[in-house]
Amino acid sequence: MKKQLLLPMCLFPALATAHPGHDHTAGTSTLLHTLMFISILAVAAVGIKFYQNKKTKTKKDHNGDQ
Repeated sequence: MKKQLLLPMCLFPALATAHPGHDHTAGTSTLLHTLMFISILAVAAVGIKFYQNKKTKTKKDHNGDQ
């Protein structure tokens, strides 16, 4: 069932994710979307920083064993 819904959801993402009342012309729409995108970027930045720190630590641990 999920595989059957995947193609239509990819073809019509606005219909799949939008809901009644999801008005892009509302006064607060720009603010809310900006806050959402900032939060997504913040989570991505933290994830990248975490990955880089883990990668550096692993490299130091590996070089210290020799």
